[in-house]
Amino acid sequence: MDTNLIPEPFPPGPDRDRRLNPRRPLGAAASFRERGRSREDVRVTDLSPSGCRVALKGALICGEHGWITLPTLAPWSCAVAWRSEEEAGVRFEQPLHEAVAEMIATRHGPG
Repeated sequence: MDTNLIPEPFPPGPDRDRRLNPRRPLGAAASFRERGRSREDVRVTDLSPSGCRVALKGALICGEHGWITLPTLAPWSCAVAWRSEEEAGVRFEQPLHEAVAEMIATRHGPG
């Protein structure tokens, strides 16, 4: 695991406000694949250039590297920054361009 991807984990709860960028509400279907595992369908519930929050049914491992496939994008390298029972925070290895994040949020707003 490349620990440079997550210099400081974002735990669930009130400390989520320590983000690098503000997040926009979203309601988009996506998929997440951890290294060596099958793809997991997730729902992206918020998005920023530096990461997103996903609702899920399966188990993602905190700190694990993977790839998230957001609407209109190829798989994007990321890591699981935090995990709770039904959601997880994903931190992108390379931030999205702000215009790309804005386009996804505009097209796939809260749903």
